[in-house]
Amino acid sequence: MIPVPSIDEQLEIEKFGNHLQRVSDVVGRPIVQFREYRTRLIADVVTGKLDIRHIAPPPDSLEADDETAMDADESDHELADDDDAELIEEADDAD
Repeated sequence: MIPVPSIDEQLEIEKFGNHLQRVSDVVGRPIVQFREYRTRLIADVVTGKLDIRHIAPPPDSLEADDETAMDADESDHELADDDDAELIEEADDAD
């Protein structure tokens, strides 16, 4: 035996499913439109159809960001060197 909901319950489930589908369509439409806009915007910038140089940050702020990034890279290398030294010491101790 397989339990089957009554016809009334089946109709209610169908109504609810249809309602969920309509809500999904309404909510999903703007998401699709934003994705299409994003793709079109990126393509226009890459191909030069849209000039965005006027909204770029001033060069001074870019230099400050570059220096911060370089400082972070240097500290990452120092940490990696320390880790390598620890591994070598552990290997020597194991011998």
